Amino acid sequence: MKKRIPILTIFIVALVALGYILYTPETKVVDTDSDGFADEVDRCPTVASSLNNGCPKDSVVQNNNDADGDGFFAGFVKDASTQDVNDNEPCVPNKNCGTCDFDKDGITLEQELANKTNPESDDTDKDGIKDKEDSCPLQYGLSEAQGCERELDVLLVRGGNKFMYDPTILNYCQAQLVVLDWPAGKEIIRSGTLSLEDGGEFNYPKQKLKKGFNYTVLLEITSVTKGVRFKNFRIDKISL
Repeated sequence: MKKRIPILTIFIVALVALGYILYTPETKVVDTDSDGFADEVDRCPTVASSLNNGCPKDSVVQNNNDADGDGFFAGFVKDASTQDVNDNEPCVPNKNCGTCDFDKDGITLEQELANKTNPESDDTDKDGIKDKEDSCPLQYGLSEAQGCERELDVLLVRGGNKFMYDPTILNYCQAQLVVLDWPAGKEIIRSGTLSLEDGGEFNYPKQKLKKGFNYTVLLEITSVTKGVRFKNFRIDKISL
């Protein structure tokens, strides 16, 4: 015969189980200033007050403590959305603030937008010259031209039986001298690739050009360094 468990025992066990289920450990509430507002909701957790979510009345008046000029305020503010957690950094809490310098190039967002430069790059045109030092920050340029494109005057001229030009252009390009008959444009003479050693002179063979005829002379320029352009590299018409 099976032994029956007393009803009283079953009742006691059930009661203990129910108590365990319903029991919730007490969560400790931190209230540093003991003003009845828990720190997590207390606007002034170290200043006791029964007003304004734990802040004295004069503490929630909007102040003018905006050291970085970003429109957000340090200290106590009426509106939490205007709170500045770092009053020495205008990009915090909003990098779209006009005084923000997100790329740390010394130019504010307001100035970047006015200049049409990239506020997230300190070298908008990628020419290796920082926007702050670049006289032409939107145009790829050379450091020797303060970040602007450099215009080189070739000064192609004829003298005697030679054509002369500024040889320093060859630091920025490759070039060949070409003579065409005028106005048909047929090629009569083509030099090899010119070099600095030529001293900026090309002696043309006299027998190739005839008296009484007209010619066009030009430097055919290739492999140009980015940020450079040339002028006066063509003589449209010469007569012998």
